[in-house]
Amino acid sequence: MLHLLPYLLDIEIPFFKKRKRKEKKAKSEENATGLKSSAEEIEKYKTKLALYRAIIERYREEIEMHENKTLAELKTLIDSESQGVKQIKELILADFHPYIYEKDFLSAAEHAYQFVKDEISPETLPLDFWLTLDDIFNLKAGDDVDKARFLCSLLIALNNSNSKVIVETNGKAFVSFDFNDIYYVIEISTNERFFGPREEVLSKLKDKYKLSYEFNNSEYEEF
Repeated sequence: MLHLLPYLLDIEIPFFKKRKRKEKKAKSEENATGLKSSAEEIEKYKTKLALYRAIIERYREEIEMHENKTLAELKTLIDSESQGVKQIKELILADFHPYIYEKDFLSAAEHAYQFVKDEISPETLPLDFWLTLDDIFNLKAGDDVDKARFLCSLLIALNNSNSKVIVETNGKAFVSFDFNDIYYVIEISTNERFFGPREEVLSKLKDKYKLSYEFNNSEYEEF
């Protein structure tokens, strides 16, 4: 019988062949249905986005008017006690046993920056609108100023009370802080960093950027 094996392998067995064709056909139809369903869902989302954009554009002026902040309101946009900030703070502190500010802050600040850089997607809204810190945390999205506010709040939660957000005239944002008599500044979107004596660092920044103002939860100052 062994010498017949090559010939037997070439014989088509209708029952098995037919069933395989049905399985392949069913899979193909299932894939096609899935693709069609996905395409329809995408179109639905596109339509919804177009409707939302139309609503936003129609009421842009009214929305932006209500988004204007007084100095007191601006300071509330930095909040080390927001739920999202507190959650990330606890995750960072879990890496230190225990967390000692004088020794560990710079390392913890790097952890905080990495979270903001890697986990919060840079998104620009079509109008001036302040997301809350919990909005930023839950959506994992925000513009440069939103991301800077979250980082600043996180650094304050890590016991650096002098951390501030610096805003440039065109919307570029930085986070600054003093630690051990050294002034540090991080540019949010590019990770460009400056450090040294405060006046020297600010002089370099002013030569390169048109700085507008800086603030945190207790201070506001224009440049």
